[in-house]
Amino acid sequence: MLDCRVDPSIGFIIAGHQSMTCRFSQNAPIPPQTYQGAINTVGINIGVSAGGRLAWGVFAPTTGVPAGALAGGAAAGAGPAAPAGPPL
Repeated sequence: MLDCRVDPSIGFIIAGHQSMTCRFSQNAPIPPQTYQGAINTVGINIGVSAGGRLAWGVFAPTTGVPAGALAGGAAAGAGPAAPAGPPL
C-alpha cells in the first residue's frame, strides 16, 4: 500500500503546489519505504486546502520491490499519479 499525507496549501491564481510525504509498505519483514512527492496544477486555483490523504494499492508481478522502485512521476491524463523522487 502506498499511503500519502498531503500538506496544506494556499492556491495561487494560475498555479498550485501541494507537497506530500508517502510511505510504501510491503509484506513483513520488508521495511517500509518513504517517498516525497507533489501535486502541481496549472489553472485557476484560488483558496486554501487543509491537506489530506491519498492511498493506492500497489500490484506487482514480483515480491520484494526494490528500494526506490516507485520513484518517478506522472502527468495529468497520463494515468495514476506517482510520487516523484527517490526514497528517503
